[in-house]
Amino acid sequence: MKKSRTTNPRPTNDEAEECESGDKWRFLEHTADVRMEVYGVTLQELFLNAAEGFTCLLASGAHIEEEIVLEIILEAAEPEELLVNWLRELLYEHETRGFLLSAVDIFELASTKLRAKVTGNRRSSDDQREIEIKGVTYHAISVEKTVSGYSAKILFDI
Repeated sequence: MKKSRTTNPRPTNDEAEECESGDKWRFLEHTADVRMEVYGVTLQELFLNAAEGFTCLLASGAHIEEEIVLEIILEAAEPEELLVNWLRELLYEHETRGFLLSAVDIFELASTKLRAKVTGNRRSSDDQREIEIKGVTYHAISVEKTVSGYSAKILFDI
């Protein structure tokens, strides 16, 4: 059974730990919103892990059947903009169709272009939202090449 959160929309420490994946993403302290740091050996893995962490925020622990297939094609001027647009597209599909992601297949990814197939299903009317994400922001967004691959910091407005 999902936990209901009415007074505090941010994940509690226990909920954040439940949703964290130390080698893929982690949550950073933030006073009002949700800030996530994501890791990947490649840029593609970074984008996959960002989508997985985003979905965990929306529906931690939910089993999502693969019934809906969507193609997403995005272009941007830089990797930071592409990452924000990627997560905004997933948020748009969630808000308009109740879409929850279960799998991603990225066919093409460069620093300014992404083409992917995402599969998932509509959120069940029984499902409780983990948190309500209003937006993916550019505030303090970063995508950096590191010694071990890539890292990104993303802020979700809740």
